[in-house]
Amino acid sequence: MKTVLTINTSWSSTCRMVAALVTEPGGGGFPGPEAMLDYGEERLRECAKLGFRAGTVASATRRLLADGAIDSAGEGLPENLGYDYLMSLRGIGPYAAAHCRMLLHDFSRLPVDSGVTAYLRERYGCNPTEFSASRSSWGPYLALGYRLSRQRDKLAASKSASFSFS
Repeated sequence: MKTVLTINTSWSSTCRMVAALVTEPGGGGFPGPEAMLDYGEERLRECAKLGFRAGTVASATRRLLADGAIDSAGEGLPENLGYDYLMSLRGIGPYAAAHCRMLLHDFSRLPVDSGVTAYLRERYGCNPTEFSASRSSWGPYLALGYRLSRQRDKLAASKSASFSFS
């Protein structure tokens, strides 16, 4: 659910939505699936300010529970939450499915958002599909390799900036 709260919004809005859920219906912690459903889609939309995400949160939560993909505490096994299964949930697209899989330690796909696309265009002169194809030897570690490459570039830039005399 937290991944859904990052879609088409700023980080400050994501933080605001999470804080609203922690306050109510979470009562100080992130709400479990049943608390989320009891709170209701309309209140998620209006009170927690989830907007269009409220429908995705409500329908995905219902289906995840009904399919046994998660338990009443919201815990699930990676094998129950495969990429194709996640993609079949209403409102979950390639970014959210790949991001959720990364949280489950499956690094085989890039969670492509505007930041990833811009970085690859600027740094490597390619799009995410071309980047993935050119790094096919990274196999199940594609997203991890991508993150490490970005970290390496960030460290290199900070080192060169610290030696600048301008």
